[in-house]
Amino acid sequence: LASEDKEWKSITDKKAIAILPVHAIPRNAVFVPTKWAYRVKSDGSLKSRLCILGNKMPAGEFETSAPTPRMSSIRMLLAKCIQDQSEFRILDLSCAFLNAPAQGLTYLRLPPGRNKPGFAALLLQNLYGSRHGPRAWHNMLHNWFLTHDWTVNPHDPCVYTRMRKGIDAAPMHCCVHVDDIGYTGTTAQVEEFEKEITKDFKVDLLGHLGVDATAKRYLGMEINRFDDRFEVHNTTLIDQLIKDTEEYNINKESVPMRDLRLDHSECPKSEAERAEMRGLKYRTILGQIGWIFLVSRPDLGWAYKECSRFASNYGKAHWLALLRIVGYLKKTRDTHKLVISRGNGTTLSACCDADWNGETDRHLSTTGWIVFFGDSPISWCSRTQRCVTRSTCESEYVSLASLTQEVIYLQLLAASLFRPTPCVTIFAKEGQVGNPGCVRRWREYIQAYPEEKALLNSDSANATANAKSPPGWLAEALRHVKTAFHFAKQFFSEDLLKLEHKRGDVLCADILTKGWGAKSNSGADTQKSAVFHKHAMQCLGRGNTPA
Repeated sequence: LASEDKEWKSITDKKAIAILPVHAIPRNAVFVPTKWAYRVKSDGSLKSRLCILGNKMPAGEFETSAPTPRMSSIRMLLAKCIQDQSEFRILDLSCAFLNAPAQGLTYLRLPPGRNKPGFAALLLQNLYGSRHGPRAWHNMLHNWFLTHDWTVNPHDPCVYTRMRKGIDAAPMHCCVHVDDIGYTGTTAQVEEFEKEITKDFKVDLLGHLGVDATAKRYLGMEINRFDDRFEVHNTTLIDQLIKDTEEYNINKESVPMRDLRLDHSECPKSEAERAEMRGLKYRTILGQIGWIFLVSRPDLGWAYKECSRFASNYGKAHWLALLRIVGYLKKTRDTHKLVISRGNGTTLSACCDADWNGETDRHLSTTGWIVFFGDSPISWCSRTQRCVTRSTCESEYVSLASLTQEVIYLQLLAASLFRPTPCVTIFAKEGQVGNPGCVRRWREYIQAYPEEKALLNSDSANATANAKSPPGWLAEALRHVKTAFHFAKQFFSEDLLKLEHKRGDVLCADILTKGWGAKSNSGADTQKSAVFHKHAMQCLGRGNTPA
């Protein structure tokens, strides 16, 4: 295959392996197998990759994990770009792992089609599949950024920032995901960066994100850029999902999950029933829906969370609920795209909700929240709470504490991206001088920019009152709520966060904690599904106000 020849040429040009006669290799050496992996790319071309079977490699003392950026960091950079009307370009580093040196002595069996009797290979540079490849490549690229005057973001290790006096005063940012780099700044800044990185690496410059034909896809997202907004969607994946489920004749649905409760009583009881259900593509479809929810569709949150509970043992009711999510995607394919826009300033706002005792078989509640930067959704969540709460008030309070934690993080991330601050005196209990604690950093930012306080909204008057009450109040009533959830009180008592009560019918986080629409088998619109649609538009950044 031509794609195999291209991959093999890249390996030999990079001198990633040295072919040795077997008699020159120590007798006790372990030979690691290799194999070819093939993939059809989005443009229809075939890509071949020579991979090491890392699970056959001897365990060593080297680090193996490598970080990847949070989706909230990527959306924050997109929001900054559209606010500043700056450029956002992307590039791909070709054969990235081949640039990083291998760790230790690893001997390989030559792959099919390239093997020679009596010969094997010594790994000199990392190949894909190597245990140590991801960390070695991350360390190499990290060091490259540091030597070119970049600083790593203190809140996301995959985001780098550089400020140079000679080329504009504004900071330039890069977001690294293995071998994909997105970078935003002025035209002069991005062009200088491209010249620097092409000197040391083989790079495919894909162009302006969401504008050039080669830059419409980024990290599993499809992105279109307009004058005042980015639109993020997964239309191609949705089309593939619809095609893969054509045999089930799925009707269009107005909501992703109706007003139903799934529980373990619907799970298969016998081995024969389990064998019958294993023939269905439940996990495959669930994984595709999960990625769509994570990237661009917060309105799928509760439905995906509910179906995920039964991924290891699912019944017919769970299967039908999963297919209804596909029906909802079929109906909203073109209308429900995530929007990151310039609207409503740069202040963070958020809303949360909880569904007490929603999982009746385990007596657990559900937390749901969403955070906006202006009108743009940045981060969202729908998950089962890890503790049992005794009342609606407690479940709402736990949800509020979870949201507070995320808002504090995003406030710090926004501060580091938009207004880099110099190091200041650090108190002993709030971090070291060289590594200041998050509470101290966040207080400094709020004091310097008081108009930037994040606004949190909850539909629970009890949770709002408890969060605002002085320490010690209602301690007896909430004695079963863990200390971990009470940490939020300090931020409200010191007026560092604003907390307001909102009615449930105007709180868009309501769709992240419960089902909507009719319980019947009809997918027709109802009054409840109309309310869901209004909240979904707000969660997608397409409403007038975020809360």
